[in-house]
Amino acid sequence: MTAMRFPDPPTDPALLPLWAANLVRDLNQAFDGTAERVAGDYVVTSTATSRTLPVATASLADVGNVLATLIDDLQGG
Repeated sequence: MTAMRFPDPPTDPALLPLWAANLVRDLNQAFDGTAERVAGDYVVTSTATSRTLPVATASLADVGNVLATLIDDLQGG
């Protein structure tokens, strides 16, 4: 994956508003839907919704249920 580099600000202060507007647009495009795109590659077959993970006593099933819930949430489910 190639790292994305945003343009440096202009030296002319009059160009800063346009540069800032373009930067915000580019950032929004870069981050819009990132989680959904990544999560979209996964298929969750469990329907046990869980958003609580007791770390000290969590079983493998507890971790799996929380992970499945997180993926489902990222997919917009």
